[in-house]
Amino acid sequence: MDDNLLSLLDGRTDQVGGLCFETFMVGLEERVNTTYGPSLEMDFRLSDSGQADIVYVPPLAVVPTEPFTLDAQVIAWLKQQYEGGALICAACTGTLALGASGLLDGQPATTHWAFADLFSRLYPGVDLRAERTLIAGGRDMRLVTAGAHASWHDLMLYLIHRYAGAASARRVAKLFLLDWHELDQNAYSCFRENFQHEDAVIRSAQQWFADNLSHPEPVKAMLERVQIPQRSFQRRFRQATGHTPVGYIQHLRVEEAKNLLESTELSVEDSAWRIGYEDPAYFRQIFRRITGMTPARYRKAFRTPPDVLQLLPAQESQ
Repeated sequence: MDDNLLSLLDGRTDQVGGLCFETFMVGLEERVNTTYGPSLEMDFRLSDSGQADIVYVPPLAVVPTEPFTLDAQVIAWLKQQYEGGALICAACTGTLALGASGLLDGQPATTHWAFADLFSRLYPGVDLRAERTLIAGGRDMRLVTAGAHASWHDLMLYLIHRYAGAASARRVAKLFLLDWHELDQNAYSCFRENFQHEDAVIRSAQQWFADNLSHPEPVKAMLERVQIPQRSFQRRFRQATGHTPVGYIQHLRVEEAKNLLESTELSVEDSAWRIGYEDPAYFRQIFRRITGMTPARYRKAFRTPPDVLQLLPAQESQ
């Protein structure tokens, strides 16, 4: 949704002790055109919305490689709501709006793992913990951020738990078949190779690394190919990609190992050997450091369940 669209939740307690969330859509204008086509009619404009109990900023249409800005009126409104006692929360790219408001400066926060680099560049004063699915900070824990898009489930259950109690949160989870995300975001993230730089030598090295994952000494082989002093190569590689050569290769190898674990019956040891690790114990160590979980647990978490495979035509279940 566009950055001038906010969802405002006003929680009120009825006479029998149950909690209701009265929901209003709030925006800069009376009608907001969304990125996906339909327009939405707002209940209130920001200027006459009043004080809320909870403010939810939905995911925004953001391109990681393009500048992100937030309207000054929205920033002022968010600050006003927070100073008035509202809990301010956001999920996915909506967290960028909270970063732009300055409310998260010095506070812990998370965001969609694919936008973590952009978030860090834009808001270096925020204590970004992109591996977390859900995190709260600020006064009275009134700044709540959630990670990738489906983490709004966790945010919703958190708000119900916070305002209506654990039993209510459990009932909603059971009714809609919702689970808390027990895995952190590192398990879900995909390594993205950065070729958006001007160093042709480093781009060539990146491609060679990708094509020669199983080489026993890839960095040494690359240094022989490019004929650049080791320190200069390492400096240029980190400047261009954000990673050391060794770290970059580890991420490439782990990404390929994830594909093997998801789609083949290869053992963990054979998968490690396929990508250049002769020592399975060392491979497990690297895999766990990058993903936050063991290879065996990763396979169990992300392979298509057997019950689902049985529902597919034979040619599509491979």
